[in-house]
Amino acid sequence: MHKRPITVTIRVHRGRTILRLQQGQAERLVARLGDAQKIHRLALVTLLEGLSLWFQTTLHVALIADSEQIESWTGLVDGLGFGLRTLHFEVEPVRPRAHLESVAGTLGINGGRRMARALRGT
Repeated sequence: MHKRPITVTIRVHRGRTILRLQQGQAERLVARLGDAQKIHRLALVTLLEGLSLWFQTTLHVALIADSEQIESWTGLVDGLGFGLRTLHFEVEPVRPRAHLESVAGTLGINGGRRMARALRGT
């Protein structure tokens, strides 16, 4: 087991998904994925389970989506908007400014990094 927690930040936009995995201060993986609307409903769940098994630890996941609809496409939240919690990962939906992308200051990748640090408590 790794001593430092692993945080995964998933930023879902209409048309693209960015996944960033960080262990402590070290960035381990950055992936640009396709449109969350067009993927299988279990694709991100399976990807996170695989990463958890690879690193042999529970992942802490920050899910940042442009809207509740886009958030639901990921399969990482339940019908009430709560993040999934499994043996392999725990998802915390981050709802910047009530999903108003047009408002200045909405979380970008740097804002996602700040939010991931806040979720880790560092």
